[in-house]
Amino acid sequence: MPAGEVDSPSFVLLNEYAGAPLALYHFDAYRLDGGEEELLEAGFFDERLRGGVCMIEWAERLAAFLPAGALRILISPLGETERRLCFSGWPAARLAALAPWREVADS
Repeated sequence: MPAGEVDSPSFVLLNEYAGAPLALYHFDAYRLDGGEEELLEAGFFDERLRGGVCMIEWAERLAAFLPAGALRILISPLGETERRLCFSGWPAARLAALAPWREVADS
């Protein structure tokens, strides 16, 4: 995979990507039931994750464990190569700094 690209973990629950200044931890929660013991085994609560950014696919399966201030990004396909990103979960003023092309949902 070319540098700078990230793909879905597929059958892996957690992929880790080194980055500067923060690492990216990519969870695929599709195969998880959302139980606390299962999440512990998967590394969801690992202390090392606090030093990076966690991205979670199928995050609704883990809703009970997500922090109140989590940024939610809904990705909707618009065509073969186009996607719409809708950001929510943060105050509008904080979301406004993300990008000039943003579509912000009130939370």
